[in-house]
Amino acid sequence: MPHPGGLIKVLLISHDQALRDRYISLFRTAGYFVHTAGVQFLAITLRAAANFDVLVLDHTLSQQERKTSVYIAKVLVPQMHTLVLHSSGGDNGADLAVDSRKGVPVILEAVAELVGPPPLGYV
Repeated sequence: MPHPGGLIKVLLISHDQALRDRYISLFRTAGYFVHTAGVQFLAITLRAAANFDVLVLDHTLSQQERKTSVYIAKVLVPQMHTLVLHSSGGDNGADLAVDSRKGVPVILEAVAELVGPPPLGYV
């Protein structure tokens, strides 16, 4: 559920800083607010700002890291949606899982499916 004013907040977790930077550009261009972090900072980030609408877990995380991250998110912020981006299958308990190799449109469609499209005119 978007916050007042329609801002939809995405938290992206990835090991790869270059990928995090690309995701920032991707989500901001699409009209979402995005924050990124390494997996080791997930719980700290959620405790500090538990107002994210969707958690996106990148394919650079191991299957166990994705599974643990989904669990942590569900415990700390039960209302937050979870999306796993993978390249080899497995949803790890997430609300939705998509093959990241299918490209940017599929990733953005998955986020919109979970939390809705970004507000018009936000970009």
